[in-house]
Amino acid sequence: MPQINSLNNRNGSGMITLAKDELELCGLVDENGDPDTDVQFLITMDEPGAWTVQVLDQDAVTTDFQANVEDAPVRVGSGAKTRR
Repeated sequence: MPQINSLNNRNGSGMITLAKDELELCGLVDENGDPDTDVQFLITMDEPGAWTVQVLDQDAVTTDFQANVEDAPVRVGSGAKTRR
């Protein structure tokens, strides 16, 4: 699901968030439904202004989510608003 986020400040570093529903679609939440903080991500800057984010252990990712993603709305901001 496309998502538009603002850059947030966390201890002087820029931070963006991953939507919880997308993490759930990929199986990246724990038994309580919270993001699994044991999952590690690799974030690389491909070029100025463009980054790639990927899970280091691909075995942690559920791959049967594609049918739920195709017609999803674009999420704007913190996820409280959606646009089609």
